[in-house]
Amino acid sequence: MLGLVGALVMTCWSCSTAKEQDYHDGAIKLISKTLQDQIGLGPLDVTCDQPTSKAAGTSFTCQGTTTDNRTVRFKATVQPGKKVFVNTTNVLTKANLDTIEEQAARVLTAKVHQTLPATAIDCGNRPILADAGKPFVCALTDPESGAVYDASITLDSVETPKELNVTVAQQPRSATASG
Repeated sequence: MLGLVGALVMTCWSCSTAKEQDYHDGAIKLISKTLQDQIGLGPLDVTCDQPTSKAAGTSFTCQGTTTDNRTVRFKATVQPGKKVFVNTTNVLTKANLDTIEEQAARVLTAKVHQTLPATAIDCGNRPILADAGKPFVCALTDPESGAVYDASITLDSVETPKELNVTVAQQPRSATASG
């Protein structure tokens, strides 16, 4: 495990003015017209809960379903001045993944007492959906042999991670497996 305090900041967020304080519809429009493009997972079928109040600081949840039935979760918060702020709660962007790759390499370096460059870990170039406590798989390339292993990475939180755990498969991927 490794402390990540402040290492990852979710970058998929936006703020919009809600006409006549209809924060529900404002959040849906913001996600559909702005955030779905930033996230890069294709069109989203968006729904939101109704906020329990119009007071600043009131939060409510939204979700967007991708065309392949994956769920992107959002938190919407009413802001002063008839605005609503929306951020993702389960998306790791390419920038987040770059940081995770660096941190995972540090964790593994400490475990095996041999320097492992961050470039040895590859979590891909596209945003991914992740859940706290559930591993996602990245590729670990052994710098000496070139063998590629599955590296399962688990975060304690997707929004504000403080720790990550890395577990490496005992055997390399087969030569015919795609990574």
